[in-house]
Amino acid sequence: MQMLENISPKVWAALVGAVGAVIGMTTIVTGLTWRQKISMLFAGMALAVLFTPIIVEWMQLPESWSDGVSALIGILGWAAVGKVLLTIQSADAWGLFADVVRGWFGRRS
Repeated sequence: MQMLENISPKVWAALVGAVGAVIGMTTIVTGLTWRQKISMLFAGMALAVLFTPIIVEWMQLPESWSDGVSALIGILGWAAVGKVLLTIQSADAWGLFADVVRGWFGRRS
């Protein structure tokens, strides 16, 4: 038990954020490849490490709530980044490019 007390709050935020990201992966976003899932896991961890202290301080929450905040950030951050990836993946990039070029040449005439 003493070993757990020596773990840095940033490491706890990363671990709990990773757990939140895994929960998000299994319940919120589907249809991702393994590479995307691994990147989303690291995204959830990074977002939890970066934003947990900011949100806890900004909302004036008790310090004991930081693990729960980390988990929520891991879940929601992973879901947000996952949705962005799926949107980019399903976007018609060539159609968008063609519309931009047509619009650009249409204005110059």
